[in-house]
Amino acid sequence: RMVGDEDSTTKEDEKQLRKEQGLLRSHSNKAREDAERQALLMSRQASIKKRAEEKKDGLVIVKAIYMIGDDKFETKESERRSVTLDVTTQLQFWVVDSKLELPSSSKSQMLGFYDLTVEYLDDLIDYDSFGEKGKGQESGDKKYFFSVNSFKTWWQTYWNDPNSKKRSL
Repeated sequence: RMVGDEDSTTKEDEKQLRKEQGLLRSHSNKAREDAERQALLMSRQASIKKRAEEKKDGLVIVKAIYMIGDDKFETKESERRSVTLDVTTQLQFWVVDSKLELPSSSKSQMLGFYDLTVEYLDDLIDYDSFGEKGKGQESGDKKYFFSVNSFKTWWQTYWNDPNSKKRSL
């Protein structure tokens, strides 16, 4: 091993991480846009169902929030880290005969929903200041808990490159 090899590897890892981060953000943005379009398409039917349920004093979804984040509800609002999605329309869409009948898939896979995990993690991680060897550190508002290698592992588990012939479960 030559002197300076470690720095070179770290720089290559960080370069690869930034590329993967860009792909992940792009994937997340597309998922959010798709969910917004789906919710818009669902809104007319949800409105019809809401009026019908109101007439018969049935199930009306007043407010529904899909959230991923800290479960520290006793903390001040400014300290709470979470990503939310208003799913009132989406849930009203699934109301049938005063019952909420949801498909048996995960919520993030349902029409009008998307996986909020990426946005939540993106808020927690300071990509410019990774802790050495995975040590958790804190910098300003952002906490970062991942070394380059641990984030790469998470990334590879979360998303498969469509150009890759190798697929993970």
